[in-house]
Amino acid sequence: MVVCRMAKIETEKKTKWWKLKKEECCEEFRQKLKQALGGQVVLPDDWETTAEVIRETGRKVLVVSSGRRKEDKETWWWNEEVQDSVQRKRLAKKKWDMDMTEENRQEYKELQRRVKREVSKAKQKAYDELYTRLDTREGEKDLYRLARQRDRDGKDVQQEYEKYVRVVQDMYERSRTVVRCAVGQTEEFKVEVGLHQGSALSPFLFAIVMDQLSEEDRQESPWTMMFADDIVICSESREQVEENLERRGLRWREEE
Repeated sequence: MVVCRMAKIETEKKTKWWKLKKEECCEEFRQKLKQALGGQVVLPDDWETTAEVIRETGRKVLVVSSGRRKEDKETWWWNEEVQDSVQRKRLAKKKWDMDMTEENRQEYKELQRRVKREVSKAKQKAYDELYTRLDTREGEKDLYRLARQRDRDGKDVQQEYEKYVRVVQDMYERSRTVVRCAVGQTEEFKVEVGLHQGSALSPFLFAIVMDQLSEEDRQESPWTMMFADDIVICSESREQVEENLERRGLRWREEE
């Protein structure tokens, strides 16, 4: 058994420029930027300095994202108490970002702890109600209904797969082709073995079949190498190559 620690994925911290779509944020940004530029109406000629002032004002007024990726969260247990606590925590975070005093920090940390307690209580209450309902006849009916729905969904997916298989089979049924060469084209002839040459679908079908055939005992390169329309199987002896081919249902063919 291999045990490893899941690494936290950090994303780039970004200024929330999209908040400028709100009129109040846009007006506040204008006022703060004007103050930062010393009340000037015309921007300075030094663009680098001006750009840095704009970025710094944006960080102060619009705040910066945390840089942590949002996690997928269940919301079926969400209630109004949790919503209110989360909203107060967000406002406290914004207040701390704009004025990083110890008092604002303590207020934010306290609300953060309160949100965790509210979330824990809401989850526990929701699970208790769920278990209580499952012990009733209505809950039993819900379970049967869910099981039937999942079975029906699985059949729907299988039917979709079969539909695509039939489409491919229809494409290859009674198919004919020609070969272009230096003196022109050959007469039409049936394609009875192999894939259509020149078809955009052929490499994809080949990859699917070869991937399935080599799945059981596929090895790292260079022992097994897959290309667009070829697969290379290497072994230390000819006998071992033949054994690997037979295991996949293939056979050795001598070129004359």
